[in-house]
Amino acid sequence: MADLETVQSRLVDLAGRVDGKADSNGGEITGSLQVDGNLTVLGIGQKLWAWKTAALGRTATTRSNDPDLTLTANPAYTYACTAALHYWSGTAGSGFVLGWSASSWNGRLGYAGNLAGTGAVTQSMPLSGVVTSFGTPAGTDETVLLDGVVWGGSGTTFAVSWCSGNGVQVNLNPGSYLCLERIA
Repeated sequence: MADLETVQSRLVDLAGRVDGKADSNGGEITGSLQVDGNLTVLGIGQKLWAWKTAALGRTATTRSNDPDLTLTANPAYTYACTAALHYWSGTAGSGFVLGWSASSWNGRLGYAGNLAGTGAVTQSMPLSGVVTSFGTPAGTDETVLLDGVVWGGSGTTFAVSWCSGNGVQVNLNPGSYLCLERIA
């Protein structure tokens, strides 16, 4: 069994590697690292998550930020953005209108969903100035999947902004999420 001094020395060496300090491997850990608990990454690889745990219904036809799908992000960085938005309406054709609060940010998000009037579609949308309306078959759960890269802007709020297409209630459901992963 190793003595206390040897164990302490090994812990100090491991801590230096994790912090990227003073080791011959340039701060890298070779082999496996198991973390029992939470791991916080502040640089490249940092993930910011927001998700819904309860449905939110709206009849308003003016978009507003979803209170759950809102993140605070540093616009000096570049992020990979992914989202899944699960919505439902009891009335066909009510429309789920999607936009972003991050209009001062740059980027383009590809999406797949049921575009109002055209059916299933895969396209892309810029973050600024574009609002997309998705179809709402009566009583059918629908999902919009988004994926892309976003960067730079003047504000720190990055949020899903949405409303009903014609004043009939549309719900954004639990399980919807928004994720930003810092890539540069």
